[in-house]
Amino acid sequence: MVQNIDNAIASIASTGQQVAVLVCGLDRFQRINASLSYPVGDRALWQIGQRLGKLAIKHLQIARIGGDQFALLLRSTDPDKATQRMLRAIQRSVARDIKLAQLPPIPISISTGVARHPIDGDNAESLLSNAETAMYRAKRQRRGDSAFFSAEDNVKAHRILLLESDLRRAIKLGEPEVFYQPIVRLRDRRIIGAEALARWYSAEHGQVPPDQFIPLAEETGLIRPLTQVLLNRAAHEAVQMRQGFGPEFRLAFNFSASQLDQSGFARQVFAHLSAAGLPREAFEMELTESTMMSQDERVPEILRQLRQGGIRLSIDDFGTGFSSLAYLHELDAQSLKVDRRFVAQLGHDAAGERITESIIAMAHALNMEVIAEGVETTEQRDWLADLGCEYAQGYLFSRPRPFDEFMELCHLGVG
Repeated sequence: MVQNIDNAIASIASTGQQVAVLVCGLDRFQRINASLSYPVGDRALWQIGQRLGKLAIKHLQIARIGGDQFALLLRSTDPDKATQRMLRAIQRSVARDIKLAQLPPIPISISTGVARHPIDGDNAESLLSNAETAMYRAKRQRRGDSAFFSAEDNVKAHRILLLESDLRRAIKLGEPEVFYQPIVRLRDRRIIGAEALARWYSAEHGQVPPDQFIPLAEETGLIRPLTQVLLNRAAHEAVQMRQGFGPEFRLAFNFSASQLDQSGFARQVFAHLSAAGLPREAFEMELTESTMMSQDERVPEILRQLRQGGIRLSIDDFGTGFSSLAYLHELDAQSLKVDRRFVAQLGHDAAGERITESIIAMAHALNMEVIAEGVETTEQRDWLADLGCEYAQGYLFSRPRPFDEFMELCHLGVG
């Protein structure tokens, strides 16, 4: 492909054409390999290559350039129009479920980056590199998206590379911290638990927001060692919290969807809790609504293993996805968290209030407790209490705190 691109660049002066390079990468391809096996992954890639080869676009050349990446070379007198047509064709004809014998359909999405000659590079190496950089930006924006290379991408790519290296080192040294936000029982305003929240201060980059380093950890495969560091610390500290706040105290801990295809996941969670001396019933695993509804057939079985082993399940960010009531009932989760966007509407938006009231009523009908997140005013707290919501968390009660500061709440309370 490198030689083809350089040849195309050398010939465009006489043809009147221009050159665009697209790099396509399959999203979450590692999950296919891990959950379905590498041979299945290879067959899926072969099908993707076949689909790309059937695209009826003139002056198109295709090559596989990496494990799950393909490069496309477009030559056209109107490269922008040809590229947009190419991107639509990829989403329409290529990025659709793959069907292999004796397996359920495998959902596929493809992210694409575009670099154009000469504004984004004057040779094959730079065009391929910049198209790949744009592809990773597309993945961060939204899986299945596309992006054109911009001058800022190189600066951002360099920063992300440094950040990844720093995060990798920090995980080895056990530097990421756990902060805790109290979960409060509304009827007596007593702290009955805490949500564990990841925090990371980098000597090089300063305080790195979770919405930056968590997606980076997921993208680079660092999410599993990061979670192990955080879970080990949180489980040990939760044992001390139970001594201060009482035996009913429980720890809520978030897991990434990408971890649920991990072999022996439930066993590893049980091992961490056992090593720390934290009873399983004192641990609440939080998963987003979309994760609970995952099409991965292994997820329900893993969740059943956790429930049967005594772990509590909580559905986070409820109301932002499209849950099946039958499936929610089958999961047998103990609690449901009302998304903060609905809580913010209490007292201001009648429709939002009705939605919150309906969510609480539905949860109670399924024998689930309700936790409202993002509570910031006494008005919201009182609305929720009147609607029968059992628990709440938010800045009204306390911001997330490091362990030592959180333990002070044992004596101070939250009012």
